[in-house]
Amino acid sequence: MRIPLAFDQLRGPAGGLGNIARAFAQRNYRIYATGNGISLIGWWLQRVAVGWLAWTLTHSGTWLGLVYASLHKGIGALMSCGFWLLTRLRHKDIAAALEDMPAAARDALAAPLPAERGM
Repeated sequence: MRIPLAFDQLRGPAGGLGNIARAFAQRNYRIYATGNGISLIGWWLQRVAVGWLAWTLTHSGTWLGLVYASLHKGIGALMSCGFWLLTRLRHKDIAAALEDMPAAARDALAAPLPAERGM
């Protein structure tokens, strides 16, 4: 006689919509999926807005391409040295640096350009 285990009720065929329903039956996953969906929408809105701004300011396809290429190259460069950083730096130091990056970008973008100062 076989004794049923606690997770026997969760086992089922691999694939299908039943697995999706089971995942969304968990409250924590619903919260995660909702937050991830909202974050993804915000990310795409930002990408479209940056491209739109580049086009509005320059009316140049070259600048638009450079803006989008810079968005992808920055991520690729960070990913290529990410493992090296993780193996050589403390995780707290990495987290502190990552928290400061948006503020540094904001400060760099908010700095007045020489043309704006009348030079």
